[in-house]
Amino acid sequence: MKLRAIIIGIVALFIYSLIYFAYTYKSEVSQTVYEDSFFYYANNDSSAKKNSDSFLDSKNATNSNSSSPIVSYDTSLSETQENLTDISLKPSLKINHSLLDEYGNLPWTYPPDLYCKPKSFSFTDDEIKYFWNYKNYEKCKVEVLYEAEISPNSMSIKCANGASPEYFTDTRPERLGGPKIIAKWQKDLRDYPNSQYVMAKCNTNSIYSFVFNRFKKQIEDNAKIKSLKFSNNTRPLTVLLLVFDSVSRGNAYRSWPMVKDFLLNEITQKPFSEKFSFYDFANAAIPDIHTMDNMPQILLGLTLSQTESILKASTSGSSKFLEIQKKSIWNFFSELGYVTMVAHDDIFDYLPKIVGREILVDYVFTNFWKACLSVYGFQNHNTKQRCAGDQDSHYFSLNYTSQFIRNYNKSNKFVYMHSNAGHETSGNIKTVDKDLYEFLVSTLKFYDEKNGDLALFIVSDHGIKFSRLQFEDRGFYDARIPMTFMIMNKEMEENMAAKEILQYNQYQLLSRFDINLALKNVAYYPHGDLSKENYENLKKDYPVSDVVSIFREKIRNDRKCEDIKVPTFSCTCKDFEEINTSGSSEKKIIENLILLANKYIDIHKTKKSCKKIETWKVIKAKKFEMMSSKDGWDAFYDMTFIVQNNVIINTMANFCSEENKEGSKLPTTKYPETTFYIEKTNYYMQISHFEIEGNNKKEICLE
Repeated sequence: MKLRAIIIGIVALFIYSLIYFAYTYKSEVSQTVYEDSFFYYANNDSSAKKNSDSFLDSKNATNSNSSSPIVSYDTSLSETQENLTDISLKPSLKINHSLLDEYGNLPWTYPPDLYCKPKSFSFTDDEIKYFWNYKNYEKCKVEVLYEAEISPNSMSIKCANGASPEYFTDTRPERLGGPKIIAKWQKDLRDYPNSQYVMAKCNTNSIYSFVFNRFKKQIEDNAKIKSLKFSNNTRPLTVLLLVFDSVSRGNAYRSWPMVKDFLLNEITQKPFSEKFSFYDFANAAIPDIHTMDNMPQILLGLTLSQTESILKASTSGSSKFLEIQKKSIWNFFSELGYVTMVAHDDIFDYLPKIVGREILVDYVFTNFWKACLSVYGFQNHNTKQRCAGDQDSHYFSLNYTSQFIRNYNKSNKFVYMHSNAGHETSGNIKTVDKDLYEFLVSTLKFYDEKNGDLALFIVSDHGIKFSRLQFEDRGFYDARIPMTFMIMNKEMEENMAAKEILQYNQYQLLSRFDINLALKNVAYYPHGDLSKENYENLKKDYPVSDVVSIFREKIRNDRKCEDIKVPTFSCTCKDFEEINTSGSSEKKIIENLILLANKYIDIHKTKKSCKKIETWKVIKAKKFEMMSSKDGWDAFYDMTFIVQNNVIINTMANFCSEENKEGSKLPTTKYPETTFYIEKTNYYMQISHFEIEGNNKKEICLE
């Protein structure tokens, strides 16, 4: 018995040793590959931060001294290689969550036959700091404090430094976009009861701003007259469409910790949990990462090309803009008896190109930011904090909206508010967190006090294409999965029988046309809901065959990007695709990747007399395209070769048009680069990963 126990112990110890060795080897390989991917050049290599050294100039990189190697394009695996480990894209910490999503904390219980599954990926804290490098701004400050007495008919400012304040206000018609408004300072405050904003100056560095939504009984009465044509319901509905430009779903959760906690935790607890439901549509799709491609679908129910065809290069004052606004979502609400409002903190002419400068709603709030350009000197693309006095600029959009919904608390209301605080990468998006959190809390409390029904959409047009993630699949997905959140009160949700459908649609492939139709659907709620016939007729107006209201209809499991007019290059359903190695362009790309692999070996080899690899046989060839050819054809190549004596080499490379190459270059002293022509266009390629499988490094003189 003792001998048997000893033998069993020896065998167990042997098995444990084998398991430990295998685990250790796997961990070492994984760690090596990971370091080669991110931390190696991001944290440990100073040349990566400088990003200034060059290995070869473009001429030498294009015309290599070494002769081209023999390339075999047989992609079938031989019997001895059929069980090789498949090395995927650079280890980007992609996580396949089985239960929870890191950002939204949603249960991933989507149908097993879902064609386009939501993407689950993550970034470490160190990666977030490196890739985005957002600043942490403090509260906006001014030098001189003030005391104010404000009423609907008068306003008085007392400066703490004893100076007599100067005022600037402006009552010109509100127009979207256009030139900045030059401040003309006055000792007396003029036209105060009619102004939507006032700026008060105690000294050059102490200029305060105030905004006012002015209640007008005639507007309320006109909306009620329209509403009575459809029903005599007196319980008002408020629909808020808050658009934050360039904020992806991931960026919202990364940049807004207070908002995130509110949406995922506070709203699920009393008192809010008894009144409201929150939905996060984690699989939203966009046609491209440009405002102009996305907003026509949400606001007009049209594609950009349809919009441009209708307008046909119209000038800013053309009546065609007034005609196209008949298709606008705000006009739809107005016709149903809603008081309507549009606020846009923009001084550039993005949106005016598709809807014009004159917006046909009851309230437009946009001139304020053209005055801010003159007074405070900030605009969309600034890399500094956008302070308007003692508040961040976006605060005034939220404040104006809060005043509006309270002024018209007895009316059906629609608001489209568009903020550009996330339009750049300086960190201004982080300044939104506190103000948006306070807006959400105060708004939900207001509607918890029996002020009617609420449907609140918090969406973005797209995310940011960030240069340091130019050749990362995570960067591709992050930029193209826009924030799409929705809050509604539970009584309304129950009356619409929408809960199960909304829960289901959170994981389905959602289009921006679906949002437009959902807004039209919910607009009918105060009037007894939308009839089936009218719903089907609305669906016929869209340029896609597959469009649904997220409140009313489950999105098909087999929906594809082409069904909702999302082009392949922007489709988040895709993953790596096999390369057609027989194509002329692909052959040239493969040949240049092999040249770079040889250069990589020359840089890192340990012996000068090492024999050059002459024959490369392709056994795996995949690519991930991240950009359309017109925007630079950014792509990532993942290829595996077998060379002499059955040595397996895994390589990865970044590829794009030459003008796009500066976004995410690696240190070229370690990762060689080249340029070459394909169909009269100069393209750039840089090897980003090189790995020899097994213990064959010495054979080609690598460490």
